[in-house]
Amino acid sequence: MRLLKIILLVVTLISVQVGLQSCGNDDPAPNDVTQQILTAGKWNIQSATIDGVSTDLFTNLTLSFDTNNPIYTYTTTNGGVVWPASGTWSFVGEDGKKIKRNDGLDIDLENVSDKQLVISYTWASTTFTGGRIKGIKGVNKLTFTR
Repeated sequence: MRLLKIILLVVTLISVQVGLQSCGNDDPAPNDVTQQILTAGKWNIQSATIDGVSTDLFTNLTLSFDTNNPIYTYTTTNGGVVWPASGTWSFVGEDGKKIKRNDGLDIDLENVSDKQLVISYTWASTTFTGGRIKGIKGVNKLTFTR
């Protein structure tokens, strides 16, 4: 009888422990984590490639994200036609790995950390403005730092 009581007590304690572990999952959603990192300050271009080839097309580009709930906005400097001076954005999905700008451009967030942001997207056309190329068709991969 004493052994049965001990077994019941152990089973009860294990059940309570498992129940407590499954309740109260306080981990923030991936989009919330990404949003906090993106909006924590201005991002400065470190490097850029188009289809794997380095380019200086985005020299001095800065990018800032803001969340004026419920509207998420961005602002840039030196973005040319590829990165307008301002616009809105939203998450695509719930994993914090993709956003969409208000112009319909999907942007993959390849790496988002406190110090580095790596994004990629496909720019669909080469754009000429005033005799200079402002955007080149292909997969653009931009690395930013703070």
